[in-house]
Amino acid sequence: EGEPVDTVFFVLEGSVGLQCQHPTNPRAVLHLHHVNAPSFCGEDEVMNGIEERVHTCVSVTANTTVAMLPARVFQVLITSQFPARMYKSAEKLRRLREARTDWY
Repeated sequence: EGEPVDTVFFVLEGSVGLQCQHPTNPRAVLHLHHVNAPSFCGEDEVMNGIEERVHTCVSVTANTTVAMLPARVFQVLITSQFPARMYKSAEKLRRLREARTDWY
């Protein structure tokens, strides 16, 4: 929240919560929405030309994996076949992670 909008986030695995600071109570947080994999967050700000983040993404699951895409790259890719390929890649990654337990 308040940071420059220069990145779009693609939730590959898990979930993130979108939250922002309460407008009248600076110590309170408003929980706005949950984004589950596979899905984007932060794309609305990029597509609408908003220059400053209006929310914060916070992991809400233990195994959350998020890819960060530069805003300009996202804008170019979103007009191509990239989204369909990204969803397929996320599904393949999920299956690989379930099959492999010796990664860590």
